[in-house]
Amino acid sequence: MVAMSYAAASFAREGAPMPIIKVELLAGRSYEQKRSLAAALTDVAVDSLGVARSSVQVHLQEMSAENVAIGGTLVAETAPRQ
Repeated sequence: MVAMSYAAASFAREGAPMPIIKVELLAGRSYEQKRSLAAALTDVAVDSLGVARSSVQVHLQEMSAENVAIGGTLVAETAPRQ
């Protein structure tokens, strides 16, 4: 899940609200994958919204498979075990 919001009291130098992009994902991605995702989302926000790169925040929230259910079944019960 990806959600984007604007901090009401925070503004970039241009006077535009600071975008905050929140991503919920299952745990297990590498540091490099998370770095790449944060950079790509920042690029999209800068290009789409015309805000300064330094004003974009990306928050990654990792969830364990035992805390997520799809169709009433915990992901931990359906994911291949390593």
